[in-house]
Amino acid sequence: MSTATAPNTATATATALRISNLSFAYTLPNGKNITALRDLSLEIKTGEILGLIGESGCGKTTLCNVLMQSLPYSHGSIKLNDTEIRELTSTKSTKNTKWRFWPFAHSKDTAQERSGNGNGNGSSSSSSSNTVAREYYAKVQNIFQDPKSAMAPNLPLEHFALAPLINLRQLSKAEARARIEAMLHQVDLPADMLERRPHEASIGQLQRLNVIKSLAIMPQLLLCDEITSALDSESAQLCLELLHQAVREHHLSVLFISHDLGLAQEHCDRIALMFKGSILESYSLKGTQQQQQTAQALHPYTQQLQDAKDILAGKKSLDEFGAPQALSCPTSVDSLCPFLLRCPRSGAVCLEHKPPLLQLPSGHEIRCHLLAESASGSAGTDSGTDTNLQNTTATTI
Repeated sequence: MSTATAPNTATATATALRISNLSFAYTLPNGKNITALRDLSLEIKTGEILGLIGESGCGKTTLCNVLMQSLPYSHGSIKLNDTEIRELTSTKSTKNTKWRFWPFAHSKDTAQERSGNGNGNGSSSSSSSNTVAREYYAKVQNIFQDPKSAMAPNLPLEHFALAPLINLRQLSKAEARARIEAMLHQVDLPADMLERRPHEASIGQLQRLNVIKSLAIMPQLLLCDEITSALDSESAQLCLELLHQAVREHHLSVLFISHDLGLAQEHCDRIALMFKGSILESYSLKGTQQQQQTAQALHPYTQQLQDAKDILAGKKSLDEFGAPQALSCPTSVDSLCPFLLRCPRSGAVCLEHKPPLLQLPSGHEIRCHLLAESASGSAGTDSGTDTNLQNTTATTI
C-alpha cells in the first residue's frame, strides 16, 4: 500500500458499503438474458480504498452503474451505512426529481431559491421527494472514465463543475465556484478552466476537473472507474494524492476500479479480483511487503495478473506464457467455476459444482476448488501457501 494514505483506525472497522449476493442481467431485445454480475459480495470499510481489478467485460462498470442506481437490481442486497440503497432512492422518491442542470439562469441567487425543489423556482411541492435523491447522491459520487460523456459540449465547464454543489450541497453559485477554484491549482489546472468549453481543454484536463468536482462534494463513497486512464503519469499522481488526502481528512471510502493491478497495489488498502461477474479473491495490502506478496499468490487468476504485471515491467518474457483459453465475457456456466476455461490447474472437481468461498483467518478470501482441497488437507504441511490455508473455513456464497 502506498505510504501516501493510511486508514483511520477509529473508523476503519465501520462498514460504509456492504454488497451481498448481488446479481444483475441485461435483457436483450430477443428476450435473452446476459448475466453481468453473479452472486457478488464485497464490502468497503469507512476510510478505505478497495481496488476492484478485472478485465474488460467482467462487470466492473455494471457494478458501478448499479451502485449509482442507473441500473435497477432485484437479486441481492446493497447497503450504504446499513441501509438498503433501494430505500434511499426509491422510484416514488426520484421519478419526479427536477435538477438544475443549468443553475445560473437567473442572476438573483437567494437562499429561498436554493431551498426549492432543484429547478430554481422555490416551489416546495416536491421538495421532500427531491431531498431523498439529493441526500443519496451527496453521499455517493461517481468519477466517469470518459469525462466528456458527462459534459454538455456547448456550455462552459462551470456548469459541469458547479451544478452538483448547488444541487446536492445547496451552495450558492459564488460558494460553489470558490470551492472549485480553490482546488484547481492542486491538479495543475489553469485559473480560467471554468470559462472554457469542453473542446477548449484536453481530455486530461477534463478528467482532472472531473476528479475535483466529485471530491468537492465530499461524499461518503466515491466510485472511481478507471480515473487515471486518460491521464499522464504526473497528472495521475496529482489526482491520486488528492484522493488520498480526502481519505485521510474526511474518511472517504473509495471503490477504485482498474485494469492495472500494480497501480491498485500501490494505492489501495485491499484488492478484490473480479472475473465474469464474480469475485474470485480479495485480500488486504496491510502488513509487511512479504505478507502482501504471500497474499497475492493464491488464486490462479491473481497469479496470471501478476505475471502480466511482471511482463510489462520487463521482469518476465511473454514467450514463457501461452495464449489464454477463454476471454472474460458474460457468457458462463453459473453452476461451475467462472474461471474454469482459463485455469491452468483445473481438475475433475471443477466440472462438478461451483467452488466455495474460502475465508482465511487473515480476512483473505479465495474462491477455488483446489485451494479448498489444500485447506482441508493442509494439517501437517510445511511452510508456504499450504500453511496459510490451515484452519480455514469454507462457505458457499
